[in-house]
Amino acid sequence: MKHTRLGIGLIAIALFALPWAMNISHFHFGVASARANAAIEIDENDIDDDGDGMIDEMNTLDENGANPAYSALDPTDKDNFFSSVKSFSGYENNTVLVRFNDNSVYQYTVFTDDTSYDTTVRRYKRTSYLVVLSGDGNEIALLNPFNGIVSGDTMISDTEYTDSGMKQWNLRRDEGDKTIEVIVTAKNDDETRVSIIRVNVGDATLTLASTDTVSETNVNVDKTKVRSHWIVLRVGILQPKVIFYVNDDYELERA
Repeated sequence: MKHTRLGIGLIAIALFALPWAMNISHFHFGVASARANAAIEIDENDIDDDGDGMIDEMNTLDENGANPAYSALDPTDKDNFFSSVKSFSGYENNTVLVRFNDNSVYQYTVFTDDTSYDTTVRRYKRTSYLVVLSGDGNEIALLNPFNGIVSGDTMISDTEYTDSGMKQWNLRRDEGDKTIEVIVTAKNDDETRVSIIRVNVGDATLTLASTDTVSETNVNVDKTKVRSHWIVLRVGILQPKVIFYVNDDYELERA
């Protein structure tokens, strides 16, 4: 009988201690209460991982800091992206969401201006950097997805646009230059703007190499065609295409 009582007692102790062993941070007393926002919130697990009273919310740098599992990764190495990032997307108010392989979701604010138009985001080829175009289509920057650091912030124009698209291409494709340029097409009711942005991955900088506008406004910004030394805007079916030649200095010339 004594052994039976001992066994029951041990089982009771184990059942009481089990929640603590699984996740002590979810008990808000003692030392655990001081850990609010120190952990990283994991999406879709129905647990308040960071102890802030909310479940499965997005992480931010202000509230959670960068994710320590990924924050030190080199953004110039493309393999780090594929081994760490599940997905990314741009939203209004110049925000970018990045979902990591641990299922944590980070919301980064890249530009300070508020806008109802979605941010355009692409992974810069051969790297883990994200190229981010503002919702108004007039500002561009590099985003390190692993720690949220924004660099190379460059104004394309003071004009605000309502629709914009982004392509990447090696416009010169010669022995003297093997870098990939970013080509931005943005339009509003008055004009369409074409811009070439040069990228220096080593310094994490962007340079506006050339920009020009045309009066055509029925351009499909997502259908811009880019080839070595050429940029072609796709206009309506019944109208001719708008063609630009790009010289060796990356200057745009209307063909």
